[in-house]
Amino acid sequence: MPDIDKKGIFGYFGGGLRDKVTLVRASGDLDADLTHRGNRRKFKVPGRARDSAGRSHVGEHLRKERELQHGKREKGNGPPGLFSLKEKAAIVTGGGSGLGRAIAKGLADAGAWVAVADISKDSAQSVAKEIRARKGQAIALKLDVTQLTQVEAMAQEVQEKRGQVDILVNSAGITFRSPALEYPEGEWDRVLNVNLKGTFLCCQAVGKAMVAQGKGSIINIASIGGLVGYGGCIAYLASKGGVVQLTRGLAVEWAKAGVRVNAIAPFVFDTPLVSQIKVREPDHFQRMIDKAPMGRLGHAEELIGTAIFLASAASELITGHILAVDGGFLAQ
Repeated sequence: MPDIDKKGIFGYFGGGLRDKVTLVRASGDLDADLTHRGNRRKFKVPGRARDSAGRSHVGEHLRKERELQHGKREKGNGPPGLFSLKEKAAIVTGGGSGLGRAIAKGLADAGAWVAVADISKDSAQSVAKEIRARKGQAIALKLDVTQLTQVEAMAQEVQEKRGQVDILVNSAGITFRSPALEYPEGEWDRVLNVNLKGTFLCCQAVGKAMVAQGKGSIINIASIGGLVGYGGCIAYLASKGGVVQLTRGLAVEWAKAGVRVNAIAPFVFDTPLVSQIKVREPDHFQRMIDKAPMGRLGHAEELIGTAIFLASAASELITGHILAVDGGFLAQ
């Protein structure tokens, strides 16, 4: 048998254990037996494994097979079909600033119609305007996530406008730093109400629509603070730990209804919230950065790919997962 171009065989599948190609020499041709994700196909590769230009016939056949499996790339500069959010309706709470703003714009760039919801109507309108300027589709909604009537009205409005809700990103959040022995009860209540109660109310209201329609993806913004401890913000840690368990519990409860619930756990990102801490407590801020193997702040735009992945068909078997975007912080 002539030398086989191993890159041609495995280049499109990464050599993964679920993708196996068996080549058999037969009457001057190559018979290729492709097993991909449990689906077995056979095809014949005429002549030698390489053509005169050094291109692998096998690699070309595998490319065509993968197109059949995953769909061809969208025309133009958009994402591959597997990651496309075209015709999807999304809600992003806390979408007027910080991580929510970046995610709202990213989902719109991937093809989604986006409802930018924020306690500041002006901020929400500004982000929606940015999206429309980029040829995307967006509306702005004023929303206090701690108020059930407002949350239910938001879910109903999106359903009426789009007929369904496909994606919910819960990004609204606040913090307050103080030693635990001196932590004010009022601030404890405020942080837990926004970060945990608000996330639950939005999951509940939008989850009703998703369960009824038999599909949907919810993405909660948790934090590494929901997975490890550090000093000075006990209410924030408690709220984000609650978001982690809320995510897992809803994922189990709604899985058979076709609704996926996952969370993103960011490290320290360059947002207005973090900027305040950087100014008030520069030593604490620097200690956190120094602990991360990558040794730097995250940028809001670096969450876009993660959010699109969890919102799209690319993650259709993933639910109840907490995906850390943390520069290696939790790997230590």
